[in-house]
Amino acid sequence: TLKGVKKGRAYYADGALVEEPFDFSLKNYFPIEAQNALLKRIIFPEAFPENQRFNLSKEQHQYLLESMHALPPQLGYDPEEFYDSYVKFFMFGDSTEPMPEHIKIYNKVGYAYGTLTDCAYIQDTKNNVDFMVTATILVNSDGIFNDDAYEYDEVGIPFLAQLGRELYQYELQRKR
Repeated sequence: TLKGVKKGRAYYADGALVEEPFDFSLKNYFPIEAQNALLKRIIFPEAFPENQRFNLSKEQHQYLLESMHALPPQLGYDPEEFYDSYVKFFMFGDSTEPMPEHIKIYNKVGYAYGTLTDCAYIQDTKNNVDFMVTATILVNSDGIFNDDAYEYDEVGIPFLAQLGRELYQYELQRKR
């Protein structure tokens, strides 16, 4: 059991407001440092000793990469509801426009209890730019959990999209 993971000032349980911090000790826990390390091993397996790599065939590794990069419309989802950036928060999360084909994002997101997380490898094949970024943001201004009153669209996703754009611009201009 994790310790010190009570957050907020209250939460809803079975429709009733409980006036004490919400206990996250029994919720899923995947530290962003571990997420970032995992992504590195997926994207750049050759950078690690063989005993620290995943035991995947080339086909399995390729399938994993394709799955992480796939956009909802490519998987048969309705593009009006599940647009390209539906789960690509960095750079494009605040837009429903199609993403440029030369920018590929391999990522895994988290979206729960007012917390947004994106762990991504971003690659621009046209401009030879690539970088990794992992970030998490809590958007729960009222401090009440399980009330479905989170600022995902107003604060969190725009912040992560802009963070991705700023990092992309930095990498685009950085001398190599």
